[in-house]
Amino acid sequence: MPLQILSPWTIIPIEFIDDLIPAIKESIPDQHELKSHDLIPDFKKEGRDVFIVADQTSGKTLLFDFEKSSRWKNTKFVIPKIHEFADDEEIADLIKEDHSREYSITE
Repeated sequence: MPLQILSPWTIIPIEFIDDLIPAIKESIPDQHELKSHDLIPDFKKEGRDVFIVADQTSGKTLLFDFEKSSRWKNTKFVIPKIHEFADDEEIADLIKEDHSREYSITE
């Protein structure tokens, strides 16, 4: 069953994906295992620098949160928070929670 995308999440239009890939790749140090992976941003949280990214190399789906960052392996390199989703259900839950949170605040 395909994911249901609800506000504040949006599908990234194809014409913007090529612009986002370098930004995502540049946020990862050369020694990081994801640096060599084929990462494709699929969804963006509206008004935020948070992305759901497909790792075409491993088949996994990742959350890249550029608003939350940390030092990578005690180096000076700061990377976005990266979360590996367990499955599509976890992604769907995140989207539903964000949708519910958005509408509980605005109502």
